[in-house]
Amino acid sequence: MKHSGLLTLLMLFCCSSVLRADESVQLDVCDVSFLWPLPETADDANQLIAINENLTQDGNGICSQALFERLIELAEDLELDDEGQKVGIDFLDDKLKDIGNWKIAGIRIDPSAPGCSSKIRVDDNFGSTAQIRLIAQPVLTSGQASKAHDFTIHFVFSYVRNTERPFEADEIQFRKIVDNLVEIKEKLKSANVETSGAKLGIHPGFETDSIHLTEMLREFLKSHLASSRLNAVAFMGIESGAEPWVFFATSKNAQSGEFELVSVHPSLNPSAGQALSFVTDNTVFPIPRNHQFGPLVGVSTSHLFQPGNTERKLFSDSTDSMLSTVKVKHIADIVANPELSHFFTTDCVSCHSESALRHTKLDGAFSEFAFKLPEGISAVNPDVLPKDVWNVRNFGWGFKSFGKMEPTVTMRTANEAAESAHFINEHYLSDSETNLAPEENEMVANALTLVMTCPTDEAFNQLKTKVEGLLGRDDNPINKALDEIGNVHFARFVFLNKSRQVMVITTYDGDFESYIVRFSEKIGDVFNLILAHVEDADSMKDEAGNVSVQDNIGEFLEFVKAHDLGAVQPFYSAYPDLSVQNIKQLKKMADEQE
Repeated sequence: MKHSGLLTLLMLFCCSSVLRADESVQLDVCDVSFLWPLPETADDANQLIAINENLTQDGNGICSQALFERLIELAEDLELDDEGQKVGIDFLDDKLKDIGNWKIAGIRIDPSAPGCSSKIRVDDNFGSTAQIRLIAQPVLTSGQASKAHDFTIHFVFSYVRNTERPFEADEIQFRKIVDNLVEIKEKLKSANVETSGAKLGIHPGFETDSIHLTEMLREFLKSHLASSRLNAVAFMGIESGAEPWVFFATSKNAQSGEFELVSVHPSLNPSAGQALSFVTDNTVFPIPRNHQFGPLVGVSTSHLFQPGNTERKLFSDSTDSMLSTVKVKHIADIVANPELSHFFTTDCVSCHSESALRHTKLDGAFSEFAFKLPEGISAVNPDVLPKDVWNVRNFGWGFKSFGKMEPTVTMRTANEAAESAHFINEHYLSDSETNLAPEENEMVANALTLVMTCPTDEAFNQLKTKVEGLLGRDDNPINKALDEIGNVHFARFVFLNKSRQVMVITTYDGDFESYIVRFSEKIGDVFNLILAHVEDADSMKDEAGNVSVQDNIGEFLEFVKAHDLGAVQPFYSAYPDLSVQNIKQLKKMADEQE
């Protein structure tokens, strides 16, 4: 009976293109985005995380005093000109220039900036830059009351392996971030705080006294932030206590380490910033040159700030069948769709105003250009969507009325969070890339034959003794690591006495580089032990001669490529349509049918 059931399941599998792995943990929007409640009392403010707290791995503050002073200096010096009418940022209260008063309002995790879609990553050659983004705002206290102000700083910590496009995410470090996010999700669940299915808004973990989410996030930041990874900072401030709003961005100079104004943005060149103003001739200036649909073709919310018919076509002369249909009423959805718009194709004001304009100009309606939520991912809580053009916050505490602020999440931010959660689930928490049949992916049962040579008989014998000791342990760390990786069919060590060579032979599913990165993360210390006894490993050694593949992942990849003896093709497999996860799930299903 059991064999008959297994045969039936195998036949069903062969008739389908995909058999999903057993995905026990999946992240949702509130697992990758954390929005604090609006602080209203002095105690609320004191509980928040300040940007000068020493929460980086190198013991420094999230933002150094020197960098903060540099940002204030840039903000005070920046002047934007609208045909002779000049605007800038004014700090009407000196307390706004005290670093200790700036608190974290939100944290966002992004696995693939500037976008997760294959068009942005592959077709447009951006690759993936994994990021932790911190959103900070000043909170001033008076007596027992506190008040958040309409200024903001975005700190962007990046996790990448290279310095040129297409960027490659530092998967070893980002997987640690993902593991920590899963741990936070599980801890919240044990305290009866369920994030799966929770709509994006104020994080539900802040609504219970049974767990201290702020302290958990402090530890999260301390585990993953490093001063060297902070490479971009954006700033927004106001002039007269209400408006205009002035935006500018800075990036770290790779040579000097100083943060400099970004004055050559693809949509704003050659301006050092952008303003949204209701007291100058132009509401938005400089007028952006967005290019979501090509080098010279794009949309911005500057059109929605103007009076007129929202049914008006934007590209009426275009011969392109899609562009010829784009109307003013579609702008908000195009800007809010992370598959169509991103940082390098869209201006600041558009990113911060699309939701408010959808509410005030389009009656909240959505069009065919709206982003489609991935299956199983939650939407934004409608209560936190900005409903007035005076609220230009995208994630944090936005302007509600004079003297009042409100928790705010724009549709664009919510869509980016949904896309991020889905991307993490697909690329970090499942084996979906290895669950496709070979004709669709050709990544099932790949061969690795890694051959390394020991320089001396002594090194060879020492290595053999150490490996045999590891394999003979009851708590064999190699077996444990391979179980966690989840895409290795077989693995073995072979020692060739006459040639002083050691071979690591495995059969694995998936992309080679992803496999090696995952292998390094889970079993890196074992390879450190091996490489300390073999030739050609100097590029992975520090000044003391210690090997660390975790800190030299690029060099380790090149080492493996150089020492891998490729198998003679074709590579035989008794089950060429099945990955490790396919086999495990089929066995589980067959056992359940007994």
